[in-house]
Amino acid sequence: MEKLQMLAMIQAYTGIGIGLMVGLGALGACVGVGIMCSRLLEGAARQPELIPQLQAKVFLLLGLIDRIVHHRPWHRIVLRFCQPAAHGRPVTHRSSREGTS
Repeated sequence: MEKLQMLAMIQAYTGIGIGLMVGLGALGACVGVGIMCSRLLEGAARQPELIPQLQAKVFLLLGLIDRIVHHRPWHRIVLRFCQPAAHGRPVTHRSSREGTS
């Protein structure tokens, strides 16, 4: 019964950790995109002739940020479902000197 409780605790804490990582990562990306777009508007107001160059760079960065934000949660999902303890394989830490006595 202790192993079952330990496994439940590991899975629960892993789920909480994954939720925090994905949520805080998305929050950070949203704040960064907001700051970047506000700077685009400031730059466009100061120098309207540079709008095409600024827009191209902002759209490129928006695409990269969006890709990172949508790609990273898949890594966390893989970490969630590929835990050794979740599949009945206990995690053991053996040193190289064990078993050679």
